[in-house]
Amino acid sequence: PVYDPPAGSRWIVDTETRSEEIRPEGSTTSLAKTRAELTVEAKTPDGFRLSWVQRSATVEGTARSVPLRRAFAGVLQDVVIRVSTDPAGKPLRIDNLDETRAAMRRSAVNLAPQFAERPAARALFEQLASKLTEVNADQAASAYVDVLGALAVAQNAGMKPGEFRWTSKP
Repeated sequence: PVYDPPAGSRWIVDTETRSEEIRPEGSTTSLAKTRAELTVEAKTPDGFRLSWVQRSATVEGTARSVPLRRAFAGVLQDVVIRVSTDPAGKPLRIDNLDETRAAMRRSAVNLAPQFAERPAARALFEQLASKLTEVNADQAASAYVDVLGALAVAQNAGMKPGEFRWTSKP
């Protein structure tokens, strides 16, 4: 089937990423979960106009990076990203890039104080956040909503609403 979601349809996209790192001093784990809303706003002659909003993100585990990853995931929280795609669903551009950047900057400023006692962690958080807030227009679509391309491919996988698939990579 061809990628052709109906205009006005709304999708909930749950992602889960587990990792385990084994080092000489011991193993660490992490679990990151996100929930986002994808809305097909319109079908256009060149593709689709979509909106993407991350509604929740949790990061848990024993890895040292958990607090930093948790804060970084929060930068995207509730930021509405409007996307134009090609006919196959591949993200081409962020239509509200200036608004999106400004919202992420505000979010990053609000999250940074949690690292007040750890200057190195704060500097790393600010560096990571700047990669989102300073991304150029050509790279913004892949930086913000790269998962949309995978979702478009998944539509052709024969999955039904409510189904899920489990994948694992070593």
